[in-house]
Amino acid sequence: MQIKTVGLLIALMLTMVVLVISIDAYKLNKELNSVKTSWVKFNAERSTRYRMLRGLNAVLGYGGMIHNFKNFFIRKDALYLRKAEQSIATAHFIVANYRTIADAEEQLALNEIELMLNDYSISLALVEKLQAVGTNADQISHQVAVNDKQAIKSLLLLQNKSLENSYEQGENVLKGSKLQLLNWLRSGMGYNGMIHNFKNYIIRHDEQYWHSAQRDFAYLSQVLADYKKLTLNNDESQAIQNLQDVIEHYKKNIVLARKLISKGKTVEQIDKVVAINDQIAFDAFSTIGRVINQQNEQESKLVTKTLQTLDRGVEVRTMIIVTLLVLSIVAIMWLLISKIINPISYLTQIMQKLADNKLDTIIDIETGNNEIGIMAKTLKVFKSNAIITLKDAQLIKKIMSSAGEGIYGVDTHGIITFINPKAAQMLGWDENELLGQDIHKLCHYKYLDGSDYPIDDCPTRLAMERCQETEATDEIFWRKNAESFPVEMTTTPLIEDDKVSGAVVLFQDISERKRVERMKTEFISTVSHELRTPLTSIRGSLGLIMGGAVGELPQKAGELLKIASNNTERLLMLINDILDVEKIEAGSMNFQFENLPLMPMIEQVLQDNAAYADQYGVKFVLKTIESDATIYADKGRFMQVMANLLSNAAKFSRENENVEISVVCTHNHWVRISVTDHGFGIPDEFQPKLFDKFTQSDSSDTRQKGGTGLGLSITKAIIEKHNGILDFVSREGIGTTFFVDLPSQAEIKTDELTKDSLASDNQDHETILIIEDDKDVATLLRMMLTQGGYNSDIAYTIGEARNYLRHRTYKAITLDLVLSHENGIEFLEELRNNTSTKDIPVVVVSAKADETKRELNGGALALADWLNKPIDESRLLEVIQQTTSAGKKPRVLHVEDDDDVHTVMAYMLGEHCDLTRTATLLESKKILLKQAFDLVLLDIGLPDGSGLDLLEIIERLTVPPKVVIFSANDVSQQYADKVSAVLMKSKTDNSRLFDTINAIINEK
Repeated sequence: MQIKTVGLLIALMLTMVVLVISIDAYKLNKELNSVKTSWVKFNAERSTRYRMLRGLNAVLGYGGMIHNFKNFFIRKDALYLRKAEQSIATAHFIVANYRTIADAEEQLALNEIELMLNDYSISLALVEKLQAVGTNADQISHQVAVNDKQAIKSLLLLQNKSLENSYEQGENVLKGSKLQLLNWLRSGMGYNGMIHNFKNYIIRHDEQYWHSAQRDFAYLSQVLADYKKLTLNNDESQAIQNLQDVIEHYKKNIVLARKLISKGKTVEQIDKVVAINDQIAFDAFSTIGRVINQQNEQESKLVTKTLQTLDRGVEVRTMIIVTLLVLSIVAIMWLLISKIINPISYLTQIMQKLADNKLDTIIDIETGNNEIGIMAKTLKVFKSNAIITLKDAQLIKKIMSSAGEGIYGVDTHGIITFINPKAAQMLGWDENELLGQDIHKLCHYKYLDGSDYPIDDCPTRLAMERCQETEATDEIFWRKNAESFPVEMTTTPLIEDDKVSGAVVLFQDISERKRVERMKTEFISTVSHELRTPLTSIRGSLGLIMGGAVGELPQKAGELLKIASNNTERLLMLINDILDVEKIEAGSMNFQFENLPLMPMIEQVLQDNAAYADQYGVKFVLKTIESDATIYADKGRFMQVMANLLSNAAKFSRENENVEISVVCTHNHWVRISVTDHGFGIPDEFQPKLFDKFTQSDSSDTRQKGGTGLGLSITKAIIEKHNGILDFVSREGIGTTFFVDLPSQAEIKTDELTKDSLASDNQDHETILIIEDDKDVATLLRMMLTQGGYNSDIAYTIGEARNYLRHRTYKAITLDLVLSHENGIEFLEELRNNTSTKDIPVVVVSAKADETKRELNGGALALADWLNKPIDESRLLEVIQQTTSAGKKPRVLHVEDDDDVHTVMAYMLGEHCDLTRTATLLESKKILLKQAFDLVLLDIGLPDGSGLDLLEIIERLTVPPKVVIFSANDVSQQYADKVSAVLMKSKTDNSRLFDTINAIINEK
């Protein structure tokens, strides 16, 4: 029998048991819900609060206090006085009992009701006195009035509270019940209801009571209609009909009263005409209450009977379910043990023997078509594969043992998992001594100078972090006896289930190669020096001959001498480059550092190389300048660097193109000089080797463009001697930007910079993350940012962006919303919901920027700005500059012609912002067009015009500042809508002024 069949049988039995239990539970639950609803209703109707509320409605309303009070008021009958006083006393008693169960909110409501009762007691006494001296009802109505508003609100609150325990599964079980309808009838006819408004209309002749009474009649008609829909006996039907008749009488008589009032009749005269016998309604209420009580008693007996039936049913159901469960468990256990557990136990023993390398174990079990049989067959296949794998492992071990290179494997923590004999031999250890050891701590822990080698810089660690193969051509390993030797190593990460599980390292001792390189260097140095002297003589001689020192030469001889002279110059350039390389490597290149203004040198080198650019049909264009920038440099070497970068840009530019030179001061006192050509770009595969010696992207370049392949290598070495950085951004078909970052000598001395501080400063450059799937656009963005003095990383997918954000901190992000198969909007929301990235400014650079901006209503995701493609470079740099200035003091322009006012503002805001003052309209216009501000504090009355004229200029700025008008003049709504706040000088104290400005300049 197959395990699947066994499982189906077990599932069928369990399903039957569950089905029986479910059906029974459904029936039981249905019965319980019915009982529960009846019980909740039963309790709600008998709850203390509900009973007390019904009592209050009865004693205060129709036939109660308000009814008798009004009758006494009109008819001067002492019987009504006694009934009213008795109703008030009863109401006090009910209120006192209610207080024993009331919460704080109900206590306040009861206070209002007692105040109302006291007011009516006082009013009764006053009415009695006035009647005793012969005052008529019309006169008394002007002297006696009780405000019922708070008491009515309090009764409504108590009514809501009394219904709180009448809800079952979100529904009011009393809704539409006879008891609730009866309560609504009493309240609708009584206090604040029909009788109240009817009597008030007769006494006070106020039309508002007429309208209130009409609403009461409509309400009572609806309640009576709802009551008639219920099942009623004869007594109830007659009582409801009697109530309806009384209400109809009141409805007709109020119309009659209105006519009498219009004829000027007195209250007493009107009352005699419209008086109604209320005893019929009183008897009807008594009859309905009695019937409801009888029906409640019957319902109580029914609930008790139902509970007894459920109790007996539960006992029977329990016995049936227990019997089914026991039978099912016995059947399931038999099936599991005989068909699954015993066979699996046997197979487990077999697997244990195979795990112990007992590959001769015999697998003796029935191999049918069920799962156990398939497992047995699989074990036999596994046994065969294990024998083959063992042979393969032995073969691999032989191959590794015979390999001429060192090979070892590490896990993600750098612990050695395997190593071949050659590696152990080169390191001077036994293989078993190295297994389980940290290779970095054992053999790769320091540099030649004795300084510690950080694990984070180790090529093996970097390969695993970047998930890509890494080559290192100049590393140092240390043997067991503390001797060092140079190695070349390749690290390949091991990837399992899309995760790095370790790495394999292949290395070889390159001591012999280093010795040969030293010999080569010495040879080149010797040859270069031996060639330089005769070439100098040749160069001088050729120069004299071509200059006419030996007379005029034939034309063909002149052409041949020019060729000889040009090639002599090329040979001298090669020799000079070779000597420079040798000096750099030997550390013997001399530098004469001094404080130098940067721009004069830039202008000079552009002038010196202009003729060279003309040869290639290009122009050098100085795009941005920093007139006050200075550097601490060797002038000659710096000029050599710039000449090399400019000549390269000219050679590799397209004809009639411009080569752009930018000079910008970045943060932390660095200066960036960038040279951008719009040529063919550098191939991706060549970029890693660009700064190597004797390298060019295409062998044909040597003939077409000239050069030795040493220029960039020498340039990079010179810049590094200046404690600077040389790097580039390039894309084939777009062009290349080379940039030099040097510490500005306005604040920093070169000898104060260490290796660590230089690395730290480089990391602290304003770094921007570019998220763009189009590689050409991404490169353009990077080149623009580079010219603006910013470093950048490119993420072509959202996954790459997440990885960058996990490992680095960025000053800002540029984001393309339309990414291949990915949603830029969703990633934007992810950034804003992540605590570590929510405050990073994001600039949207997308072909759908405007469309998406409207869709998201501009600022729904707290963006720095929206930029459309094609990209406006100046706008991009302006936005990036503003977003990366977070943490700096906000810049505030104070437009104010009064010296005293500005002095006060400077005192208030000086510590919180950089405050700049202008006193005239013209001066303000000029500074707004030249400088960027976060806020403008604007006075309207200026000597040469209105400050409001500046609003139009501010609106046209690329990133307009916020505006606060602080003026003695009123501002119309037209201008108030354009600014962040309007404050009147005469009405704004210092605290409000400061709080307003501070809130605006600090809001996101």
